[in-house]
Amino acid sequence: MAVAADDAAASDIVRADAVEGIFSYDQGTLTAHEGIAGVFAKAAAALCTAMPAA
Repeated sequence: MAVAADDAAASDIVRADAVEGIFSYDQGTLTAHEGIAGVFAKAAAALCTAMPAA
């Protein structure tokens, strides 16, 4: 959806075109605890290094 420049400046709302695709998941697949912990550890390290020192 295209938005005119003057309309976009008047609003902070961002609209996206409808998307199509295929999404699926499998509840029979397990992820190891170490794998999940590693993902969160990397995220925490990235977020904490970006914060100013207290």
